[in-house]
Amino acid sequence: MWEILHGKSIFYGQNFGHHLQSEICNNDLRPDIIKSSPKCYVSLMKMCWNKDPEKRPSAVNIHEIFTEWHNNIKVLLESSESEKIMHDIEIMNVPMYSISYKTSFYRDSELNQLGIVTDHNEIRLKEI
Repeated sequence: MWEILHGKSIFYGQNFGHHLQSEICNNDLRPDIIKSSPKCYVSLMKMCWNKDPEKRPSAVNIHEIFTEWHNNIKVLLESSESEKIMHDIEIMNVPMYSISYKTSFYRDSELNQLGIVTDHNEIRLKEI
């Protein structure tokens, strides 16, 4: 949901090594959220970040919430206002979030350690 809101990959441009993975899993590291983001969206996004999978909303539940929002004038107005503010931020070229890790991207060896293999544009899990 963060990626949809910001139009960038989460922790974009940061070294996604073991240190960052540990910070996310063990210390609940989460990306910064633009203050002008719709409150209802941020609230749902944070529910999706819950460490306990049982406390996260299901895909069906998220779909139902989005459907409710689509028909709710208050939510639509809040979303519209947030879009205007975010557009103004982009025009002024103001950074929307801070970066605290060195720039780097996944390397094939890191993907293989995670159990993912690429084969001519096809991604599949390694057989155990």
